[in-house]
Amino acid sequence: MFIALDGLDGCGKSSVAASLADHLRSQGRSVEVREHPSDGFFGRRCKGMLLRRGSVALALSAGFLFTDMLGTARRVRRARREGTDVIAVRYHLSCLFLEGRCGVTVHSAFRAIMPRPDVDIMIDVEPETALERVSARGLSEEMFENLGSMVRTRDSMLSSDGISVISGNGTREETLALVLGLVEKQHPQP
Repeated sequence: MFIALDGLDGCGKSSVAASLADHLRSQGRSVEVREHPSDGFFGRRCKGMLLRRGSVALALSAGFLFTDMLGTARRVRRARREGTDVIAVRYHLSCLFLEGRCGVTVHSAFRAIMPRPDVDIMIDVEPETALERVSARGLSEEMFENLGSMVRTRDSMLSSDGISVISGNGTREETLALVLGLVEKQHPQP
């Protein structure tokens, strides 16, 4: 099974992914979590570009992120053959941080060539809530971690077709319960 968890920074993707992986492992399943950007070569380059500003940094961050995700695409194909579940933290909806037509075009291209998730979830929070959570981390602000960008990105994500949207406004346990409900509904176990 391939599960994608998307949403704004600070919506709880990584925390829920870790809890979901633990839950699936407790059922005897083999599970791998893939974070984007990763700690691999292209993921580290993407993270570095996200701390900068300007059109060059934007283009490079997008290119590095896409290249980083190609590794996940290869892993998903192999995992499906091996019977391993893969949880992707950030996937196709992350392309929509690119504004306007560029984001829509990149998103469409991504969805055309990358493996489709069996369960495709957006964890939704208000941009103000996302910013509060991101600020609480005490890390350097990335180029998209501002209210205007988060509002535009969220609107684009919510208008994407074929995704299930759940609230990330509750506790981790409440959000995990919503995710598990979708996983069991869309991909029931024998």
